[in-house]
Amino acid sequence: TPISASLFGKDIIIQPTQGTFTFIRDYEKFDLEPDITIVGIENAENFYEIKKLSHLFTDIQPLFVSRYPQSHDLIKWLSRIPNPYLHFGDLDFAGIQIYQYEFKKHLGNKATFFLPDQTEELLQQYGNRDLFNKQFKLNRISPDQFQEPVLMKLWDMMMKYKKVLEQEIFITGE
Repeated sequence: TPISASLFGKDIIIQPTQGTFTFIRDYEKFDLEPDITIVGIENAENFYEIKKLSHLFTDIQPLFVSRYPQSHDLIKWLSRIPNPYLHFGDLDFAGIQIYQYEFKKHLGNKATFFLPDQTEELLQQYGNRDLFNKQFKLNRISPDQFQEPVLMKLWDMMMKYKKVLEQEIFITGE
């Protein structure tokens, strides 16, 4: 879906062709209409396959952005603009940590964690127990740190099934 934006005060349309991405280097001069929700995608495979995920975001007008952990430019830009941020990451301990420490910490109430409706059934059917066990041992978070009920809901599901879910499941369905 085309997104109207402005760069250096000039109107532009963001609408990458399949197989391409739009990179905004001068993010300090990049602005959007306030009704656009920025949706952060945690990994490159899902970002590349975003068209296959668009059915999850029909109730908002999304601009999908990809997390690049080697730079703080995305956080600087998100902090500057008024738009809400919706984090779509892996539904596991690492995904919660990325959200809590890289986004929520800096964006406060402007940031929310996205938990798709079909998460519990996919977690039960396709969840990864080995990854749960590996991450659980390394886990540095506890539910008393959560500021959002959605994180507690995810935590409870992970503990119930002793499994986690990587976001690629929403592309492949397996």
